[in-house]
Amino acid sequence: LHNFQTIAEMLLQAGGAIVVHSAEELESRVEWLLQNPAGRQDLGLRAYRVIEQHRGATAKTMGLISKYWKPRLDG
Repeated sequence: LHNFQTIAEMLLQAGGAIVVHSAEELESRVEWLLQNPAGRQDLGLRAYRVIEQHRGATAKTMGLISKYWKPRLDG
């Protein structure tokens, strides 16, 4: 859950996600997205950039952990 919260915050900060607080607000935002191709594209591109920047983060982290942890397990 923590990872989801972190990426959600990154998406929001980058303008790649929208938060709504009511059914009416959801309807308004969906309508805006449907009627605004440039806005949809911008939102999607911003989200894509955030995801691409963090792709493979788990594998990289595990690689670093195993690099430093393995010698301690063997010794």
